[in-house]
Amino acid sequence: MIKIAVFLDNRHIPSVDFRNPKLGNPGTGACEYLHVAIPYFLHEYCRDNIKPIILAPHIAQLPPELEAYQVSSVTEAASKAKELGARYFVFRPRQAEEENILDHIDKIQMPSIGRAALTPHAPHMRKMASSRYFKSLVCVGREQYDFLIDTPLKPKLAYIDNGVHIDSCWMDSSDEVKKDPRLVVFMGALVPVKGFHQLAEAWPKVLRQFPDAKLSVIGSVKMYGDDLSVGPLGVADGHYEREHIIPHLCDDQGRIHPSVTFHGQMGRGKYDLIRKAAVGVVNPTGQTETCCVSAVEMSACKTPVVTGAYYALLDTVLHNQTGLLGRGVDDLARNICACLADPALIKKLGEGGYQRARSQYDFSAVAPRWVALFEALRTDQTPTPPGKIQNIRYHFKALRLINYIFQSSVGKYMFWPSVFEAQVWAHSILKRIKSLKEQR
Repeated sequence: MIKIAVFLDNRHIPSVDFRNPKLGNPGTGACEYLHVAIPYFLHEYCRDNIKPIILAPHIAQLPPELEAYQVSSVTEAASKAKELGARYFVFRPRQAEEENILDHIDKIQMPSIGRAALTPHAPHMRKMASSRYFKSLVCVGREQYDFLIDTPLKPKLAYIDNGVHIDSCWMDSSDEVKKDPRLVVFMGALVPVKGFHQLAEAWPKVLRQFPDAKLSVIGSVKMYGDDLSVGPLGVADGHYEREHIIPHLCDDQGRIHPSVTFHGQMGRGKYDLIRKAAVGVVNPTGQTETCCVSAVEMSACKTPVVTGAYYALLDTVLHNQTGLLGRGVDDLARNICACLADPALIKKLGEGGYQRARSQYDFSAVAPRWVALFEALRTDQTPTPPGKIQNIRYHFKALRLINYIFQSSVGKYMFWPSVFEAQVWAHSILKRIKSLKEQR
């Protein structure tokens, strides 16, 4: 029996009810939900091998089936995990190191695993690579894993998809749901990195071809904190609303176009809306996406996903199999219209997405992969991802594969940059040159 302790950072969402993960995400960010759902479904499917514990600032609304202890921070959580005799401490590393957590786990000798909800910055990854007690960084999508293969952290990389509970998408419905042939649903936090502004710009183009199309928007900036301020529409930061939403979706008086409905944060009721949709849209820019849970949930609802051909979305959404991928506003509008014009395509992509979500992303498939990681780490191994590398033409992946050879050889004896680090340096230099030109 392996005891693991999982840190849930719910400091900013004390009111969210996590008591029943089987009902799906209650309306918060995927990261917070997953740090409850992973231990819950490990208990559900793997209780003979794993004893999970949750450590969190707020523990009143966590699953009663699990042990939970109140802690105020990630370092306190690591110390509590050590005190409780956990074999592994699982936490979410931020992009930059938080509270010197790597130094802390080395000091207290607490074997730890990071779940990479966001890809860490390069200096943070190098410190992870050198930490004795940081045992593994779990990439939550295959594209994220491939993105990091030429970094010094490669020997510690594991790959486990984010999970969903497929049955939660159908709890209040029969297997057959009548689609609204003109309904488009967007789901995601209304912040710039989630790309809603591209859909806002594309929507008038969709209406020109389909005047009876409808757009329902699930999400709000408040998914990231109950106390965050909003603009006149009540769903996003004021500047973001005024600059990127209102000009495309409102009239001169600021009234929302009648085809658009902002639902704000939605809990489990969102699934009924998604099931009825002809098209689902998630982050068209792909920014910050490591494994887009919103896309998986839409697929689980038999709804085709239209989004951008970037980063994790290249894997989460399979073009012409579970959805349609493109680049830019015009492609986004074109792909939405392609679905709205073809009910047979909607059915094909929806069925394909559902089958893939069931086989790859359901927690019944994901939980055993966590057990496999725990078992492998006992012998200082990490499981090798199955299958061949895909999408070789995107994001300098071919160059990363070549650079991996040098990182795993020359990099053992001297500093050798990853492609990620080279990109950061190049961007910094170009930014400096631009700044000097502007000063002149």
